[in-house]
Amino acid sequence: MEKTGRFVTLRHTKGGTGSAHVAIIVSTKVGSAVVRNKIKRRLREILRTQVHHIREPGFFLFIAQKTSVKAKFDRLESDVLELLHWTSENP
Repeated sequence: MEKTGRFVTLRHTKGGTGSAHVAIIVSTKVGSAVVRNKIKRRLREILRTQVHHIREPGFFLFIAQKTSVKAKFDRLESDVLELLHWTSENP
């Protein structure tokens, strides 16, 4: 399943070993290495603090969009939470 938010796209596949596996992709199209690392750090922090929202095992692939470069942390966080909520509503 795939869902696109304002700043991040989430691809979710059910299954796995009973735990959630998360990956983050930030393409070179998004910006320089400094910009890409900043976005990855932000997404990792959001996922670290909001891991309790992942209720089922599976694979979660977060793909940052170009719009995430100018996004404030709280707006990026709300986008990720909305996508995680969507995965729990759509089994």
